[in-house]
Amino acid sequence: MHTVTVCFYDHVYLRIKCEEAVARELDDCFKFLVPNHKYHPLFKKKLWDGYIHLFSFKKRTLYSGLLHYVKKFCKEQDYKLVLEGDFHDTNFSVFEAKEFIQTLNLPEALTPRDYQIDAFIHCIRKHRALLLSPTSSGKSLIMYLVTRYLDKPTLIVVSNTTLIHQMVGDFATYGYTEKIHKIYSGQEKDSGEKVTVTTWQSVFKQPAAWFQKFQVILTDEAHHIKAKSLVELMCKTTTIAHKYGFTGSLDGSETSQIALEGLLGPLYKTTDAKTLIDQGFVSDLRIKSIILKHPEDHCKLLLKNQKQLEKQKRYQLEIDCLVSHQKRNQFIANLAFSLEGNTLILYRYVEKHGKLLYDILEEMSRYSSLHKFPIHFIHGKVDSEERNEIRKVVDNSKNSITIASQGTFSEGISIININNIIFASPSKSRILILQSLGRGMRKSENKSVCDVYDISDDLSIGKHKNYTLFHAAERLRYYIEERFDYQIYNVNL
Repeated sequence: MHTVTVCFYDHVYLRIKCEEAVARELDDCFKFLVPNHKYHPLFKKKLWDGYIHLFSFKKRTLYSGLLHYVKKFCKEQDYKLVLEGDFHDTNFSVFEAKEFIQTLNLPEALTPRDYQIDAFIHCIRKHRALLLSPTSSGKSLIMYLVTRYLDKPTLIVVSNTTLIHQMVGDFATYGYTEKIHKIYSGQEKDSGEKVTVTTWQSVFKQPAAWFQKFQVILTDEAHHIKAKSLVELMCKTTTIAHKYGFTGSLDGSETSQIALEGLLGPLYKTTDAKTLIDQGFVSDLRIKSIILKHPEDHCKLLLKNQKQLEKQKRYQLEIDCLVSHQKRNQFIANLAFSLEGNTLILYRYVEKHGKLLYDILEEMSRYSSLHKFPIHFIHGKVDSEERNEIRKVVDNSKNSITIASQGTFSEGISIININNIIFASPSKSRILILQSLGRGMRKSENKSVCDVYDISDDLSIGKHKNYTLFHAAERLRYYIEERFDYQIYNVNL
């Protein structure tokens, strides 16, 4: 029988001792085809096979968070597994958890839910975890409980400046009175505070020695860690034993999930969106999939123009035609203008689409005697403070329209008072869609449901189906998987 010995190397990697034949098996077990690898320049030049290798055959190292997969591998192969080092869980009971929570004197309205307590207990017992917790499930409260219990120098990494202020504000709401150091553009990197909240962009270039002052790291929107710069950041945290990543959704790729688990820890699902809806913790979603059927002459012209282009440019031509289509944009504007409550329109391209929608709505509002309400336009150049002010205005409004780019408002932004969401730009990104839906799931006294209008386009001719129609089918698949209710409406444009 072969023996696989797993040794503690540091808090990023394991060292694995085994025979060469077993090492080759481990290499095969922990290699994965990268999504869309066929389009990578190195693959096209036959300089790369398209695989990512998580096990280093030369160094015999593997990400620490993948120990449970090594155990599974050895069990399946009937190999003897030897653990050298402390790989044990910490004893932490439900009683101890609830007793500790009582000492925090949280506001009565913020009493932790059962799944939040379970997630807190899991984090303390396991030391590291990748937590899948949908929008409005209270990720920041779980992070707060972990931070307060461990009571060690803690680094909290978020994806943008707005989320820094939001996280600090959440901690204050929970009763945290100590000063929290904030790191973003132009701010000092060092302080004497116990808790630091930073954007990953502000610290990923810091040397490994800089991270040694921290004993706990928590990452919000952890799905971003698949980016090369964030992988490099996490690989510098060799002395940090407690690692926790939080995300509302994953992209469904096995490669991404296992890489994230390697850097953070095994996946732990706290709850799901449908359960939150059924239990009344968040607003219900009514998804209305609106399929715009384009005129036949327009479909034929687009197909003719696409055939004259290289294959990789045909999709972009379709997108350009859609976002600039006058009747399509007027339909979206008319829809937004007809809805009651606060409406969020999410778009992809600022000048090519967002600005066009904003101009149409501004003109409609200017000449309307019946509809007089604020129209906000948000994109990447609008600074975080202004975005935060708009968020506050919307939360205190009964009727408004916010036209926001997907990059600024699909993720993390907490707006309670959104009654309607319009997906104005086609997308098949699972993470983007589910995060965008989360903008409408916040519940308030005056809101128990959010209407989602998913705009898609039928440009098919005969057996030919256009790209974005396939994307619409992907979105419907996500809704089915998440158990959301939806209806399909066909509209002739």
